[in-house]
Amino acid sequence: MNNQVVAHRSGTRGSPVFVERLTKIFPSTNGANGRMVLRELTLTISEGEFCTIFGPNACGKTTLIRCIAGLQPFESGAIRIGDHGPGKGNIGYVFQNFSDSLFPWRTVQGNILFPLEWRIANPAARRSRLESLIAEFDIDIPLDARVYELSIGQKQLVCLLRAFIVEPEVLLLDEPFNSLDYETRMRMHQVLQRLWLARQTTTLFISHDPDEAIFLGQRVILMSNREEGIRETFSCPFGYPRNRDILGSEQFIKLRRDILSIFSDEDD
Repeated sequence: MNNQVVAHRSGTRGSPVFVERLTKIFPSTNGANGRMVLRELTLTISEGEFCTIFGPNACGKTTLIRCIAGLQPFESGAIRIGDHGPGKGNIGYVFQNFSDSLFPWRTVQGNILFPLEWRIANPAARRSRLESLIAEFDIDIPLDARVYELSIGQKQLVCLLRAFIVEPEVLLLDEPFNSLDYETRMRMHQVLQRLWLARQTTTLFISHDPDEAIFLGQRVILMSNREEGIRETFSCPFGYPRNRDILGSEQFIKLRRDILSIFSDEDD
């Protein structure tokens, strides 16, 4: 086992997330019975934990985090974020179609600071928080540029910074690096690790890539499109910070093989 130490600083701490017997049904448009996406799903994410979710299409990955974020109603069950209900407390969200969530008429700075505009009245105080965040993590990004002038990797960085600028207790990410090339994705993995290690934010990260899910997560939650919802949970025995060296390790390859052996059963 990798014995690297996970180093944290004092500051923002995550809140635990409790999902209890969650059921979500999407109604049919033709009068037939609706489609059950989640059936009595139960899941606990510990305070400050980084969990990744991997699973087949239409298994309810995005629906789950949308329910946690308070963006999607559900039929039955309960969700708690610390002592709050779904969508309450301090939540950061990075959408799958992240470019569409940016405001093209705003600068990079204006996009990142947008969530603070109804939280911090003083513009100088908002700017100061942004400058501190950028300095702390040594991030190079043109604050006065318009977002349509940025590369796709820079746009994704804007979305991450916008999620972290509110100092969230829970961070929800829906396949955020899906459209990035390999090199850019690996750079974003390092940025996300640095932010998470420093902030201790409880993180739930959806991925369509088993290597990414293992590389980032303390646990990989394998979801199913069958009735069980969560098929199995795997612990990732690697310390942080992580680099590409672990991708070729025996532990990594074995864990990937174990996950994919169960994943391949979904279509049987």
